[in-house]
Amino acid sequence: MRSAEREYLARLLEHYKGSIAPAARHALIDQATLHRKIRLHGLRPSELRRNGNAAGEAVKE
Repeated sequence: MRSAEREYLARLLEHYKGSIAPAARHALIDQATLHRKIRLHGLRPSELRRNGNAAGEAVKE
């Protein structure tokens, strides 16, 4: 279930280019909940805003 949620959130964030507010509206959850789920799954929407990294994946350093 967690991987399905992570995939959904990654696609959602990719679609909205990392923008939290419209992504949360689309998912019918509030922004705080979306932020919590993003952290839980290790996603990085800020990377989408900066360079379009696919699906907001965590950047490997």
